[in-house]
Amino acid sequence: MKLSDVIRYKNQINQMLNNVDYRWTIDSHLDELMRMVRTEVNVRNMYEVNVQRKVDSVLNSLHDLEQELKNISQSVNTLVEEIQPQYFEKSYKWYVNEMRHETIPYILNRKLAITDKEYEIFRARVKSWTDWQYPAVCFRPATEEHVLDLVSSSPLYLVDQDYDLLVPSIERFNKRYQRHLRPYVIKESESDPMMNFLPNNQFGLVVAYNFFNFRPFEIIKHYLSELLTKLRPGGAFIFTFNNCDYANGVMLSESIYCCYTPGEMLINLAKMLGYEHSYTYCTDTLCWVELCKPGNLTTMRGGQSLAKIIPKQL
Repeated sequence: MKLSDVIRYKNQINQMLNNVDYRWTIDSHLDELMRMVRTEVNVRNMYEVNVQRKVDSVLNSLHDLEQELKNISQSVNTLVEEIQPQYFEKSYKWYVNEMRHETIPYILNRKLAITDKEYEIFRARVKSWTDWQYPAVCFRPATEEHVLDLVSSSPLYLVDQDYDLLVPSIERFNKRYQRHLRPYVIKESESDPMMNFLPNNQFGLVVAYNFFNFRPFEIIKHYLSELLTKLRPGGAFIFTFNNCDYANGVMLSESIYCCYTPGEMLINLAKMLGYEHSYTYCTDTLCWVELCKPGNLTTMRGGQSLAKIIPKQL
């Protein structure tokens, strides 16, 4: 049994449970029916009780139907819990045996299949968190346009698993601005520290686009744990991922293209680690989450750092 089929069925059941429009339509129709029965004062007592009894019966039947749908949803959740361990295992094996050996050109050319409108929405969210008063981190900048929205951050840290993956992004900027960049190569691990090169409690924003989509849950967990110590209170962590709470996400996992990452489980993990969940955007093709470190952003910086070297007069 494919997990994508189970998740698709679960999504359909939950869609029905969350659809309140039909209840509003039915309730409105039944209220109108009762008003009609009560219109003629002289005769209404002959019919009102029987009609009200039938209306109550309809409402009770709808309640029973909704409860049955909830029972089905819970049973499907149990089925998902039974199947998904093999999907976690499959993702991790793919990450170890194949993804770690992907070539630089292949990684740089791998893009998310999203619309221009979706990407503009993502860029707008990134811009809303950008502030010149705080440094920022961008994982896998590649040739993505949202990196240009981070230029006000000083300094801007560019991070990836190989320096050659950073070169296309660095070369987009002139030599003068390149002095504001801090390129770093990361060695991924489940347990060992990965980001000792980043100062603690300093960053106002961390962005990872098209990066965690190709990381297993265990590795994402380690990133979340470490980056919480790097963010300053009130700082935000924005990242895309392959949301396997939806059938399309599971299908990408089954085709060995993206890793298996259940969205609800990921958000619960982030909350357990100490993040606050700020925002989630999700469509069939794009999903990202915004997490915040509890607190308020503060800084002692009064302005952009400007300096001029003046030769000493002899």
